Amino acid sequence: MYKPHDDTPDPEIIRKLAIHAPSSEKLRAFTIGELNGVVKHLHPRKAPGPDQITTLMIRELPHEDLKAILYLLNAITRL
Repeated sequence: MYKPHDDTPDPEIIRKLAIHAPSSEKLRAFTIGELNGVVKHLHPRKAPGPDQITTLMIRELPHEDLKAILYLLNAITRL
């Protein structure tokens, strides 16, 4: 029988995170221009990592896919 993962936040972890990340210090969201600048400056001969994603693959991504990456990066910084 499938038992779903318990995703109830652990109060101890929430408390520790609150100590190390005061709510007054909010990171600003990345912009698509910043992401495009990073992609543009990626070293073209850099070896791919374990995911086998190359610089050329990233540079050839359509605008909509770069926006999806941007949304993910901004979600990570919010959380």
